[in-house]
Amino acid sequence: ATASDAPPSVRVSYADLNLATEVGRARFERRIAAAIDQVCPAADPRDLPGRRFARRCALATQAKMDGVVAAAVRKQ
Repeated sequence: ATASDAPPSVRVSYADLNLATEVGRARFERRIAAAIDQVCPAADPRDLPGRRFARRCALATQAKMDGVVAAAVRKQ
């Protein structure tokens, strides 16, 4: 395996956010959504298999991030 075989990733910072507030958590969630858009492929609307793959990617990534967000809120 090479570095190019690694799944794509994006670093999402929350150092400037107060996750104890609803506003801070909402901003963090928006940053995560933007990162998911970068990591998961966009598909042509006419490409049904590609759209399904992109949707599964987004859902799986969001599910992973839910735990990360919860841990970040507890940590902060």
